[in-house]
Amino acid sequence: MMNSAPIVDQEIWVRGADYLYHHNPQLLTEPTYGYPGTSLLEGAYIGRVLFSLSPKQALFFSIAALDALAIAGIAVVCRLLQPNSLWWFVAAGMMTCSRFTALATPPSIVVSFVVPLIFLLAWYAVSTQIRSKRMAFLVGAVLGVSFATRFDISIAASGMLFVFLWRNQYRWSFFLYGLLGVAASFFVLDPYLWFMPVRHITDMIYKIFFFYDSSTFPQDNIPLGFLIFRDPFATAGVVLMVTLLWFKTYFDTVERRVVETILLLSAAVITVITHAKYQTVWYFFPLMNLWIIFLARFVMNMPMVISLPAVFGSGAQQRVANLMPWVFVSLLVGGSAFTLVHLYSIPTGVFVLPLSR
Repeated sequence: MMNSAPIVDQEIWVRGADYLYHHNPQLLTEPTYGYPGTSLLEGAYIGRVLFSLSPKQALFFSIAALDALAIAGIAVVCRLLQPNSLWWFVAAGMMTCSRFTALATPPSIVVSFVVPLIFLLAWYAVSTQIRSKRMAFLVGAVLGVSFATRFDISIAASGMLFVFLWRNQYRWSFFLYGLLGVAASFFVLDPYLWFMPVRHITDMIYKIFFFYDSSTFPQDNIPLGFLIFRDPFATAGVVLMVTLLWFKTYFDTVERRVVETILLLSAAVITVITHAKYQTVWYFFPLMNLWIIFLARFVMNMPMVISLPAVFGSGAQQRVANLMPWVFVSLLVGGSAFTLVHLYSIPTGVFVLPLSR
């Protein structure tokens, strides 16, 4: 499907991957420069070297591989956070069927899964009180992948990650090793840093301000309602989590701080993007995926007991109890798959708003 369905800016990223493969200096003049998106370009390079793929196939190989690794990581961490639940299975299923992969730029597709993985790792570290150098380096390394994919989104994510860890009594030694992890993976995945690090970082910062305040782009505001109805699962996740914050006993301290941090990040991103000259919905995809993961956790934690009349017997009661989790799994994962298929096979405007803007 990914090899045949077009994605946003597909051709310029295919061209960028081809330039990197041939070490063509024109890569510095391509629109891909400055995102930086080099994690994708290096993945495409590996695909061409190992499997003799065409430039387009190599790009899709890179996107698929990075997405698969991030989603697998999400599933593993969800399993570690809640080993006796199917939350990990639902989260992985909903991410795999995410319709955000259909119509977004390649780096935006990848970072929409990497950012949730970063926060889940931090959540796991705090909930288990792991403060080791290895965990710090791991969280930082994943954040470095994000920086090598979308520099702008990663700045916002790293700021909120710092706030979350600081509120949970993590101090400078943990951040230092985390910074080393960021630097290591960012350097490995961004070849521009190998020969022009200062200029490259300066260019990326300039590009952020260019998109934020350049007169090149006409002001085209994203309506709040457009965001609210962009994805029904993400919207449900936000509403549920905000509602549950009012109940002091529902979340433990760490869970409450996770939800508060993501709410703060959501408010900050909405404020910045809605005031920028260049606005597009895929800046919100990492946040939407986080809220979808929270929704999956809430649903799979619900009591799933249905009282049957005594005439059915205790055996039937137990069978229904065993079946209920899989009913919810089917509804959530099946619903996500439906919204993805909807983009290709059902007329626009039915049930779910389209992604294009």
